[in-house]
Amino acid sequence: MSTFANKANKFEPGSPGSNESSRSANYEYAVPKAGEDVDFESKFKPVLIDNLRDFEELVEPPGEEPISGRLVAFDTETSTLNHDDPEPIVGFSFSFGAYDGYYVPLRHLPGKNAVETEEIKRVFEILFRFLSRNRVLLYNSSFDLLMLEAEGLEWEKLLTFDVRALVYLADTNAKSNGLKFAATHLLGRNPPSYAETMSKAQVPGTQAELDLDINPSPRDVKKMKRDGFKPRFCDLDPLDAYVYACEDTANTFGVYAVLRNRVKRESAAAMTIDSELARILPHILSSKIQVDQEYMQQMLIDVDEEILDTETRIFEEIGGVPFNLDCLTGGQLVMNGDGDSVRIDTLFYSHLVDGSLPTLRTPLGPERVEMIEGKRVDEYYQIELAGGSEILCTGDHLLFVKEGSGENIGRIGWKKALELNETDSVLRHEDIASLQKLGRLDLSLPSPPQSCEPS
Repeated sequence: MSTFANKANKFEPGSPGSNESSRSANYEYAVPKAGEDVDFESKFKPVLIDNLRDFEELVEPPGEEPISGRLVAFDTETSTLNHDDPEPIVGFSFSFGAYDGYYVPLRHLPGKNAVETEEIKRVFEILFRFLSRNRVLLYNSSFDLLMLEAEGLEWEKLLTFDVRALVYLADTNAKSNGLKFAATHLLGRNPPSYAETMSKAQVPGTQAELDLDINPSPRDVKKMKRDGFKPRFCDLDPLDAYVYACEDTANTFGVYAVLRNRVKRESAAAMTIDSELARILPHILSSKIQVDQEYMQQMLIDVDEEILDTETRIFEEIGGVPFNLDCLTGGQLVMNGDGDSVRIDTLFYSHLVDGSLPTLRTPLGPERVEMIEGKRVDEYYQIELAGGSEILCTGDHLLFVKEGSGENIGRIGWKKALELNETDSVLRHEDIASLQKLGRLDLSLPSPPQSCEPS
């Protein structure tokens, strides 16, 4: 089943494809990495179309049938990321294969555009006829479709396919599905980055022109960025932009050629579902929401006041010290009766809300908390454990420890935090339970009783 449909197809990868924290830094993409495309520089033929006639005769040759029924990779270059901005498209590129590309500049500030401003509408009329007759490959399609819509084109009538979906479906755990990654990994190419291309940007008509050459160096551009100027694609001369733009569409075509059959064989249903569901994404992204700004502003003020009142009440409840409860700090984890780790300040909040008193697991067994209160503490101890965790507590807090190590094991029992040294080992609940079974443990608290609860 073909994944082309009479609508715009768009795929936005979800969290599985973008959550880098869950992957190894050495993760390998499911599709093997391609060898270097050593013939790319000699075979790649980018073309800058700098006049209307050349563009029209290319896609609608005089005396011949216009180009129809072909696969065409297409991409827009814009001066903004916001499709609501007027006249966002600076130029567009298209490719009929993985080694060709054509760029039509429209609104570059320096250099020669294909047409004068008053003729741009004519260019879009020809473009839309061209796209409507062919099947259009895009990369991150919703962006380009909404930009076309901003120029007055009805993208819903186009047959489109988002190649980015193939890169995602080929391996949903991959750390990236951007076009540069895809071109590098799947095609063996090294396309220029956007930043590298924008380092050639010119800045006529700005203060920078007075301080710098009309053609600033990459170092000068970096200086302008530090000073608050960020060049846009329209600040590039078309001669500095067209190769970058043509590589984007050539690479889009190439990635489609590499992955299409593989993904269709392995995930045909997913490709079809993506095509069906993606139709609505540009509508979602372009939807307008009316907001009562005065009401929201007043709500913000009311919420801020409520937060301040709550913080003040909590601060007063715990004696003026934020979350320093008894001899453990509020951020310290303790184990509840179910064996789950919870923060002490979470328990304190619950107590303030409903008066609840939890059961905690201690070396003495499950113990129900009799009271939760705060007290002022001038200093506390930070005890770093071998496993990487830490305990923050006062010096009087009792810990069940084993003194010494190896053949020099000493006493096993309670010890104040301020008395610990590096040869002591804080025993876990599991260690204490094992020693208890062997009858080698005395869990009785020091005498006289301490005011601090053991852990």
